[in-house]
Amino acid sequence: MTRHYGLLIYLLVSQAISYSDDLHKHPFEAKDRLARLFDSIDTFHDGELDSNELAAWIDSVFSRTDRKSAKEMLRRLDIDKDGYVSMAEYLSDNFGYTLQEIDAIRRDESNESQQILEAVDDEIERFTRADMNGDERLDARELAGFNSPYHYPHMAPYVVGEMLHYQDYNGDGRLGLEEYLANSKDNEILEYEKGQFSSIDKNGDGYADAEELRLHYIEESGRYARNEADHLLAESDLNSDGKLTRAEVSEAYETWLDSPATDHGELLRDVNLDQLSLQGGARDEL
Repeated sequence: MTRHYGLLIYLLVSQAISYSDDLHKHPFEAKDRLARLFDSIDTFHDGELDSNELAAWIDSVFSRTDRKSAKEMLRRLDIDKDGYVSMAEYLSDNFGYTLQEIDAIRRDESNESQQILEAVDDEIERFTRADMNGDERLDARELAGFNSPYHYPHMAPYVVGEMLHYQDYNGDGRLGLEEYLANSKDNEILEYEKGQFSSIDKNGDGYADAEELRLHYIEESGRYARNEADHLLAESDLNSDGKLTRAEVSEAYETWLDSPATDHGELLRDVNLDQLSLQGGARDEL
């Protein structure tokens, strides 16, 4: 992620959070806007939302957000305007070096050069994993995976590599339980992660190896939307019938304002609600 692009994402997220905060202070307005959004989620037009509708909607919002960020990155970094971001364009923007200069740095064995190369090689690995057709350039769809690797199964090897790089303290190419739990401090989270580790360790040898971790993250990439759908149902389903009415969604406005289902409130802006209404929902936008 480039410094400038990181700043852009920070500003966009900050704006979304600010709008969400404003709606938290005006519950009647928030409820009204959620009632308008309800129709875009209700694909069966039966006045109720089930878990499948919710999961499909949230998945589409993830894709919408990823594509929006990717298109902005493409617009900014595609210097030659060929519709792609090349490795040279990305590395030049991110590090300020040409490919030739990076090759020269590789011949320098100083600590400073090696630190630069570690960061460069990490980005090259991420770029290569995102380059699904191997043409050494990324279009908007590939940039979505590049920016949000946890959402895309083909990026699982990169995610695993990063995890091993930072948590495989003894360098044996796998994670023991203590290594896996190293970043988990809260007791409740610790218990959850212990259960996760057991499910990852398919052969029961007490370690999560690279292949087990890869399979885990491929599975996890498809669970984000489903998990959030389950969360919204649990928090909003007042009569516990497994479905949500417009009134139940509106009543649980605080949960929805903080949810990816509304892009943390961003989708409740007039311009986005109007666009969704015209297009029939976020799915059609993609």
